[in-house]
Amino acid sequence: MTNTVVRPFCRAPELENSGWYQGHTLMTFLATAQDTVGRLSLTEITSRHGADPPAHIHPDAEECFYILDGEMEFVIEDERLAAGPGEFVVIPRGRLHQPIVKSAEARTLVFFVPGGAESYFQEMVEPAGALTLPPEGSGQPDVQRVIETATRHGGVFPDLPGEGE
Repeated sequence: MTNTVVRPFCRAPELENSGWYQGHTLMTFLATAQDTVGRLSLTEITSRHGADPPAHIHPDAEECFYILDGEMEFVIEDERLAAGPGEFVVIPRGRLHQPIVKSAEARTLVFFVPGGAESYFQEMVEPAGALTLPPEGSGQPDVQRVIETATRHGGVFPDLPGEGE
């Protein structure tokens, strides 16, 4: 029988629910689809400048960012939104987008509604050695692995004109 009730819980950032992603990001999984019977997920993410994913689409979920520290830009199809501390950005499902860290670092809360997209990150992270960014130079982004893994988890990377040229 499938659980359909969200149970109360409280979770803080700890090594057990955190990981380093692609050598440039700390991710802490505060609420997962498993915790919320699929309704949402919440991840605290701290990233360095230059740690930007390729433009992509989440066909089945809204992705929302609450900026805690730093400056970001969000390219959402042909629109650009600048966001800083205290600002909230909603990316509607099915829209091509790319979050870009503009400051040296940015710390955000990232919500997926419904939850589930965080499973990609849970597969991709390595155990964090501390609740800090990974040491500089500890890994280079593997774009091909990102695309292959994200595609298995529902992400879409369309063949954009000029890509790979």
